Amino acid sequence: MLKHRKGYAIRIPSQVPGLAVTKEEPFLVLEAKDEGAFLEVLSPITGFGANAEHRQLIYRGQEDDWPLIPVSRRKSNWPSLFGITGPKDTLHWRLTAEAETLLAFCQMADYQGLRIPNLDRINDSILGFLTQLQSRIVNNWPPPEATPALALAQHNGIPTCLLDFTRNPFIASYFAVRAVFTGNQESKGDLCVWVIADPTYTSREGLASRVKVVIPPASDNHTLQRQEGLLAYSPLESETADLQGEYCPDRPLEEVIAEQSPKSLAQVRLKRSFAPMLLHQIIKLGYDSSRLFPTFDGVVRCLHEYEWARMGPPRLWAGSFP
Repeated sequence: MLKHRKGYAIRIPSQVPGLAVTKEEPFLVLEAKDEGAFLEVLSPITGFGANAEHRQLIYRGQEDDWPLIPVSRRKSNWPSLFGITGPKDTLHWRLTAEAETLLAFCQMADYQGLRIPNLDRINDSILGFLTQLQSRIVNNWPPPEATPALALAQHNGIPTCLLDFTRNPFIASYFAVRAVFTGNQESKGDLCVWVIADPTYTSREGLASRVKVVIPPASDNHTLQRQEGLLAYSPLESETADLQGEYCPDRPLEEVIAEQSPKSLAQVRLKRSFAPMLLHQIIKLGYDSSRLFPTFDGVVRCLHEYEWARMGPPRLWAGSFP
């Protein structure tokens, strides 16, 4: 029997026009007729958030034909990380690559004077995991003490077993529309935002949730802070791990959540053709790369976004420099 904390089932915002329910099982799928309806149904004032407790929902924006599988667990990503590979694609080699890459990232960053959260515990934890892995034992990856560093590594370009989410639906919308312009140019998928009632609060009777949410300290990760971010993953457990057989991708997170807590998951879709108009609206709301990636690289990305949104170059003030 499924149990839900009161208020954690997602409810369809009946007051938002321009929505069509295209599927209800195993999770709710809504199609927005245009960018206005898309933003309205995601709004914390008029959309899903109007029927939820403050910051109860989490969101992820992407193309709609991508399953919720993290980068390091996708079948297409082989050979594995940075040349750490074996004679065939197995879970053993993927875990070895992920653990050794994280260890190298932490040690090299520390050597250059960059702060790594929980560094004093990470070395022993990862080395212990690698020793167990050589004995064909898996005892829950990733270790809890390593997840803040794993998040930091992911936000600096290293593939991991974590999936990025945000508390802000407009930030999720930004990433959904950005995926259309920067993703695989051969992709024909529409854009979507996943909406999840925080899965740490929903579980089967007597069982812990099979989805874990990680909220690393924002002081250690400025990208996470700007994006109001958090991360989710499905822990790897020793009873279910086939280390030496041909690698099979993890079950997508949407399948795990839908099975465990079907009323806590929804997907909102928008046709790909609306991407420029949606990006225009998102930028006008104040969300672009210069805000979400506060670096010079983020500023350059922002200039491209203004072009994609057909807005022309940004003008933040009138007049000129003396």
